[in-house]
Amino acid sequence: MQLRYDEDFLEAAVFLCASGRRPGVPSLQIARFHREREKLYSILDPDERNAAFFNLHLDWFREWGLEQPLTDVLKESPLVREQLGVLAVRKTTGKNDEGAELYVNEAGQRTGLLALRLERLIHDAALRDYLRHEFTHLHDMLDPAFGYLPELELPGLNSAQKRHASERYRLQWDITIYGRLTAAGFTTSQAYEQHSAHFSGRYSFCENA
Repeated sequence: MQLRYDEDFLEAAVFLCASGRRPGVPSLQIARFHREREKLYSILDPDERNAAFFNLHLDWFREWGLEQPLTDVLKESPLVREQLGVLAVRKTTGKNDEGAELYVNEAGQRTGLLALRLERLIHDAALRDYLRHEFTHLHDMLDPAFGYLPELELPGLNSAQKRHASERYRLQWDITIYGRLTAAGFTTSQAYEQHSAHFSGRYSFCENA
């Protein structure tokens, strides 16, 4: 399985470190990063310059340990590593757009997409908890025994009812994953109170709404 990163994600991630928001990044390294980056503006060919920026950002992404939580948690998910051809990582700014998704092309090749908010990169422990949860989602999607379907089959329901049903299904799936991870001895990124609040919100409306 290949790990691939969106250019904007890499650039934003290393600038998060260079800004001092991620603890433990030495100031001398930050100064060296800026010096190396500044030199790349002298490359005249735009394609070569863009490639050089990408490679520089990738090098510092790894130098500052940002890739380590991803690779460590992936080691816990052999099915994900074996079944995915590519895991692509991009940035997002909204909670509703964050998470892992599975895409399968006509040839049956499987690609995972992980959308992350940059705030996740500030603290490794919390990032690992979140990644473990999302990679369990991917594991379930890839496991034939789970019986994952991209779209729920909900005949007879209108669009609003289908949306509510999908939200309920996703919430119950999330809660079971938190339970499985907790039973396995891992910490999770949400507490019981948050689960209870989400559950009450999703099940507070009338079935006929």
